[in-house]
Amino acid sequence: MTRAVRIFAIVAILAAVLLAAPVAADGLPTTLRQNDEPAYAGGILYLNQAGIWRIDLTTLERAPFLADPGATITHVAHSWDRQQLAYSQYVRGDQFEIVVSQIVVTAADGSNPRTVVIEAGGGATVESPAWSPDGTAIVYTRTSSRDRTQGVEEVDVESGARRLVADVGSSPAYAPDGESIVFSSPVGRPWGIWRAPRSGADPVKLVPDGGFADLDNPVYAPDGRHIAFVGAEVRTAPEPLSTPSPVLKLPSIAVAEAHQLPGAQFDLWMVQPDGSGLRQAAALFSEEPYLTWSPDGRYLASWGRQGLQVIDMSAELPAADSIRWLTALASGGPVSWGP
Repeated sequence: MTRAVRIFAIVAILAAVLLAAPVAADGLPTTLRQNDEPAYAGGILYLNQAGIWRIDLTTLERAPFLADPGATITHVAHSWDRQQLAYSQYVRGDQFEIVVSQIVVTAADGSNPRTVVIEAGGGATVESPAWSPDGTAIVYTRTSSRDRTQGVEEVDVESGARRLVADVGSSPAYAPDGESIVFSSPVGRPWGIWRAPRSGADPVKLVPDGGFADLDNPVYAPDGRHIAFVGAEVRTAPEPLSTPSPVLKLPSIAVAEAHQLPGAQFDLWMVQPDGSGLRQAAALFSEEPYLTWSPDGRYLASWGRQGLQVIDMSAELPAADSIRWLTALASGGPVSWGP
């Protein structure tokens, strides 16, 4: 047998083995799974079939977690102590128009639901809730379909009192000390990462425009040292807009087209709260990923259209072997890591 024939035979055998290999629940052939994968604790809540599902990170089993008949849930978030949940949902009318949009808080198991923000019949939706560290407030995105604007608001969980944080922005999250809020905004074009002090001072831009086509989903590390976010490569240089204001409204933002970048690949980036130390933390090669930290702050999960990845953030610069794929199941919405 010649060398070329032997190589062909070996390749054919390997191909047959892989094709015959059983496929695990995560969509990957069991023969290709890494035997030394760490056992991650807890589970991740994600959106599926208009409700919330949970994937167990030890067994990778998936099961329905929470649903509200007649409503579509759009976002979900654990409180910092993992004792409560907040989720946003909407209800459509006979003409498929959104007639009610609201943010609901529950216990960690989904029991005892209570609405804290509601928009009814006014052409506005509320979504992307995120808890303050002390659990007394929630920051969220409010979108108006009538004037095509999108801004960031905050609500007091007990009183229901609402206030404007930034007139142009989305995907907000609190700092661990509760003193500031990060969010993405198209002001300055493309979408960038901004930080707004809760004192009411003007927002500060943290990430320069150069090199990015889109920036989104900023989340503080639990220790407060860094802000993680996803970024896509630059394509064009759009015209800049003015600085977002916590007072004024800018009605010119086309919300529906803000983050549509078909086929764009996002990677994981980090920046310090003062805007220094910008660096790429991991090459995800993902589409439309959403981020969530593990409760202990060691891991960061990214779930997008290419599947669920978990990045070990204990190293200063995570290497390629610090990124593990857990499932090829595509996800197209926010996720939250809990017990």
